[in-house]
Amino acid sequence: MQCPKCKYENRAGAKFCEECGTKLSIICPNCGSELRPNAKFCGECGTEIAGIDNVKHDKQITNTKITMLTRFLTRRSIISENAHT
Repeated sequence: MQCPKCKYENRAGAKFCEECGTKLSIICPNCGSELRPNAKFCGECGTEIAGIDNVKHDKQITNTKITMLTRFLTRRSIISENAHT
């Protein structure tokens, strides 16, 4: 989940931003109420959330995997360069 304050891409399920400490939560796009992690509908106004949440969740997982792979490849490249010097 991306932090609304600093835009850091946090791991899936994080409750607070790992970069700046801001509380992370999913907000109803209709009424602004805080939602439970797997809510399909807003408990305050009844707005359907399932499709919105799944798209955000899928994007978050993809972004996390890309970040992890990039870090791994960067570290592997540095190690490889140091082994040849």
